[in-house]
Amino acid sequence: MKKIICGIHTIESYLMDRDVSFKIVYISENSKNDRIFNIKRTLRSRNITVLPVRRKHLNQISSSTSHQGVVAVIDHIKRKNSKSEVDEVSLKKSSLFLILDRITDVRNLGSCLRTAYFFGVDAVVVPRYRSAKLNSTVEKVSCGASKDILFIRTDLQRFVKNMIRNDVKILGADERSDQDIYNYKFDEKKMAIIIGNEGRGIRDSIKKNCCDLVKVPSQKRITSLNVSVIAGIFLFEVTRQRSIILHRSP
Repeated sequence: MKKIICGIHTIESYLMDRDVSFKIVYISENSKNDRIFNIKRTLRSRNITVLPVRRKHLNQISSSTSHQGVVAVIDHIKRKNSKSEVDEVSLKKSSLFLILDRITDVRNLGSCLRTAYFFGVDAVVVPRYRSAKLNSTVEKVSCGASKDILFIRTDLQRFVKNMIRNDVKILGADERSDQDIYNYKFDEKKMAIIIGNEGRGIRDSIKKNCCDLVKVPSQKRITSLNVSVIAGIFLFEVTRQRSIILHRSP
C-alpha cells in the first residue's frame, strides 16, 4: 500500500529513517530551494527516482497547494499503536499521555502531534470517531512526528477508565476551572492530559473521570486559545516541573 507525504521538513524527517521505502519523489522543476537541492542529492545517492514536474502536477498528486515543492510516494508504514506498546507505556513510572477529545481539524492534530513529540509524550490518544484522520496534511504539519509517536485511536471512555485502573492521573484542560496552571503542582507520576474541542471542550462523560481540571488563565478578554497552543503550555509546564523534581532528587 502506497502513501503520499509532502513538505520539506516532513520528507527530511522520513529520509532520516532508513526503514522508510521511497518509491518516487516529485520536485518542482523550477525550485531554487537549497533544502530541496539537498533532498534531491540524498535521494539520488540512494538510487531513488526523482522526477522534476510542474507545480500544477504537485498540487494534483498531493491534493494540496502547501507541499513546498516536494511530494514523495512511499510504502505505507505500520504505525506504533499496538496494545502491547500501550501496556508497556502505562507501566512506566513517569509515563505521559496526551488525549485529544473531538479534535477534527487536521492542522490542529498535526500541530499537537509535533508538540507532543517535542516534549517526549509517550502516546497521543484520540476517539475512534469524531476525530481528524491522519493524512498528508497531518504528516506535513507534524513535520514527520506522526510516524514516530505512539498514536492510539480508541474508545476514549474505556481507555480513560483503564488508565485510572493503572494508576494514571487524569487531568483535564478546562477554561472554567478555578485552578490555574501556574499554581498547579505537577509531579513525576503517570499522567494523562485531556484537551477538548475548542468550541465545546471535553465531553462531560470524559470530564467526570478527571481527578483535576486546570485552566490557562487569560490576561485579556479572549478566554480561549488554539488547541495546539494549550497542549504546548500544559506539556511545557509538566516538563518544567518534572525537570525541577528530577534535579532535586539525590
